[in-house]
Amino acid sequence: MCLDLWFAGLSTTSITLTWTITYILHNPDVQKKLHEELDRVVGNNRLISTSDKPELQYMNAVINESHQCVNLVPVNLFHCTSRDTVLNGYQVPKDTGVIAQISTVMLDEEVFPDPYKFNPDRFIDENGKLKKVEVLCPFSVGKRQCLGEGLASMELFLLVANFVNRYKIKPYVHGLPSLDKSKNVTVVPRKVVAKLIRRHVQIDGLFVKNYFE
Repeated sequence: MCLDLWFAGLSTTSITLTWTITYILHNPDVQKKLHEELDRVVGNNRLISTSDKPELQYMNAVINESHQCVNLVPVNLFHCTSRDTVLNGYQVPKDTGVIAQISTVMLDEEVFPDPYKFNPDRFIDENGKLKKVEVLCPFSVGKRQCLGEGLASMELFLLVANFVNRYKIKPYVHGLPSLDKSKNVTVVPRKVVAKLIRRHVQIDGLFVKNYFE
């Protein structure tokens, strides 16, 4: 069971990181705002930790927007109705197999105007703080939602934040990567190649030091 959880979290987290990098490449203004926030909050002489998460409002908004745009696992786990119910005029008997269709929520224009456009500002309120959007549910809903949501969210924050803080991400000579999505169980990007330019040389030694300690 532990291995199942580990492998499931490893693949989805790495794919979400790749999608985030892809969207950043397509939106250089987003990367500029991220670097401005990181330079202001973190600086250039330390790694980002979980204690930085509440202060990195725009970073959290970018990750939320990646979840919303990618919709990584559009077909979710089966659930079973616990009692007879009526849904939009349809009779649904007890013990009916149902699937939470996350796509209808993540791409709902009433909640996310222009849902196919990468716009992290939709998660920032008028005071510059992160908005909590209850219907953002990349880890599914109900009792069978992802058990590792808390761990995966923190891992993804640390990966994206430290990666973006360490590098300036630029398109490779072949141009921008495609935003086309593969039709698999998880939505995987076609191919992503980018040029990475180190922003803070001081941080390199910290990665090595933390790895061996």
